[in-house]
Amino acid sequence: MITHAAHREDLRGSNQPKAVAIGPLHRWLLNNSFAGRFIYWFSFSLLLLLATDLNAQKIIHVPGDAPSIQQAIDGASNGDSVVIAPGTYQENIDFRGKAITVKGASTAGATIINGSAHGPVVAFSSGETRNSVLSNLTIQNGSPYLVPDAGGIYINGSSPTIQNNLIQNNFDCGIGIYNGAPLVQGNTIQNTSQQTQNGCATPTPGAAYAYPARGTGIFMAGYSRDGQQAQFIGNLIQGNKTLPPAIQGPSPAGMYLADAGAPLIKNNVIARNQADEESALEIVGDVAPIVIQNLIYGNVVDESNVWAPGAFFISAVTIALTGAAFRNYPTVIANNTIVDNTYVGIPSINQQGSQLYVNQFYDHVQFTNNIITAPGSASLINCQPSVTPVNLPSFDHNDVFPQIGGAAYYGTCPDPTGSNGNISLDPLFASTNTNTQYPYQLQLQSPAVDAGNNDAPDLSAEDLSGKPRIQNAKGLSLSIIDMGVYEYPGVPIPPPPADFTLKINPSSVRVVTGQQGTVSVTLTPTSSFQGSVALSCGTLPATVSCSFQPQQLDLSSGVAQTAQLSIGTHKVVPSGLITGSHTKGRRLTAVTFLSLLACLLSILLFVPARRANRRLYQLLIIFVTAIILSGLSACGITFNGFPESYSIAVYGKGSTEQITHQTNLGLNLLP
Repeated sequence: MITHAAHREDLRGSNQPKAVAIGPLHRWLLNNSFAGRFIYWFSFSLLLLLATDLNAQKIIHVPGDAPSIQQAIDGASNGDSVVIAPGTYQENIDFRGKAITVKGASTAGATIINGSAHGPVVAFSSGETRNSVLSNLTIQNGSPYLVPDAGGIYINGSSPTIQNNLIQNNFDCGIGIYNGAPLVQGNTIQNTSQQTQNGCATPTPGAAYAYPARGTGIFMAGYSRDGQQAQFIGNLIQGNKTLPPAIQGPSPAGMYLADAGAPLIKNNVIARNQADEESALEIVGDVAPIVIQNLIYGNVVDESNVWAPGAFFISAVTIALTGAAFRNYPTVIANNTIVDNTYVGIPSINQQGSQLYVNQFYDHVQFTNNIITAPGSASLINCQPSVTPVNLPSFDHNDVFPQIGGAAYYGTCPDPTGSNGNISLDPLFASTNTNTQYPYQLQLQSPAVDAGNNDAPDLSAEDLSGKPRIQNAKGLSLSIIDMGVYEYPGVPIPPPPADFTLKINPSSVRVVTGQQGTVSVTLTPTSSFQGSVALSCGTLPATVSCSFQPQQLDLSSGVAQTAQLSIGTHKVVPSGLITGSHTKGRRLTAVTFLSLLACLLSILLFVPARRANRRLYQLLIIFVTAIILSGLSACGITFNGFPESYSIAVYGKGSTEQITHQTNLGLNLLP
């Protein structure tokens, strides 16, 4: 006996795939009604949505969702955020390579991670990238060990983002960076002090710059090998002290970068740090820094209690480039204000360059638009190359003004005052009160106002206080940038009008009659052009058409956009001869041409035969006809209705700015 199920199987055929076994409810939902099928697929989609949501980025609250910060990090996945409630947390945390954000729920002062002298407070040593973010936290009381070697934040072979934190009261270095390229932005790094003799040491003991950093705010040794460069932007680095008694070797206090690649040091305030040498900033080794618009003031070199007082050249800023991988990179020192950095201790013949000491391969160093001034008997800038041959550094539009006693320049750098816009005049600061938010701003009558070089490399769009750069404060015929970190308010340079460029590639095209050719039309926005641009062709011959794909391009993204222009041609059956569009002489219609030709032929044919040989008449007819055709062809008249070439105008019209640009496309027609 054959069952109904077997009968249905026979009807389907043995080669048909068998149905997947499903439950009776599923079978009813799928087979018995539209509503059932809708409910089934809706439920299935909802389950998929719920499953996807389980993997979505999440926020882990501490201590609400996890009792400690490290437990929250361990439970987080890439893209998650760990948000920490205000309070003090006795922890030492490690990001463990995760691309997550760890941040305080409020400002940095409200959420504190206290390292309790158990190593670095925060560690990045597993290849973290800029997607690993630490922000809005107070990082304090980290004590360095030999491995790892840092105080507040330890970064090794990683490039995280350290943003808007208060990093304070740590030992040996506030941030220690080894072979990385972090973004360090908007932080305050303060009150770092010495705890051990070794400190935050360079990774290559015995190298030229292997001495350790003890009490340094930011220490960096080595650079990332992935091509990314470290960036130090908008930080306050203050009150760090490195004064080791009876310990051999100098130790910078503010920032110390050794073999650091090509870091960007921009818009930082480095103030009131105290060291036995290089009190504010030391950059040495294989490095080509870009140092832009930093305010460096009130730093002190104190050699009164070190192992060999007076043995070194003293300065607030030292740049000593040994050269290697970054030997030929430019080192740019532009629009900085370096002022009132001082020296205390035992007098020595080596005490020159109180503000700036330039050493080693300094031929690629460019000083532009800086203000450098201080009291004291020492010179302000000291150049001492220890390798030869080498060219001099360049000085362009700087104000280097010794207030009392000392010289502006010393050593191998000749005094450039009076050339290339360099001056040596009192900058006339509006206030030297360092308790204000923006000290050392300029008065209107300052010789540094409207006196810089607008072509300086890496200029900022805004000054240190956020005012637009390049304003016309003194009513000059041309707006000129001020020297130093501030711009005196005046009339800013108006931004260039929004615009775009229109280009065709290739600029000409050859098309066989009856076919079509294609070229690219590229629109590139300039000066923040916003909106769309419509494309069109100018007047076309009757047998030519053009089309764009797309017809309109949106340039709001700020990047170039491309459309395809198709030029089509079609054949016509001429009723006579027509005139080409590029005829320069008198235009003749087809009717006129045919009438003249018929008249001439009639005269020649009806001349009496006895007056000449008929063969001579025939040759004369051919000759005259050829002359007429040649003349008409020179005027642009042809038999097939097409001139040999056209110049077609292509237009781009902006939808909002009402800007129109034109370029021409050469069209060569082939039969």
